[in-house]
Amino acid sequence: MTLTMFGRLRLLALAALPLLVATAAAAQRNMSPAERQATQACMPDIRSHCANVERGSGRIVACLRQNSEKLTPECRQALDGLQR
Repeated sequence: MTLTMFGRLRLLALAALPLLVATAAAAQRNMSPAERQATQACMPDIRSHCANVERGSGRIVACLRQNSEKLTPECRQALDGLQR
């Protein structure tokens, strides 16, 4: 039996899924409770105002702070809980 190109890609994606889930879970374990809360509270704002910002090195937080006047009150409050 031969696999089509689509079938091979699908198998490859399914094989990589556990690795992607494990990586995301590990990243969340390294977050402080305040960072986790800010991520949850600010996700709509991140999608609206910082979607094109590369993650890492505090770039998302910097973007949110630059757009502070546009953020939801929940996000602003969560950001206030983060150390600068």
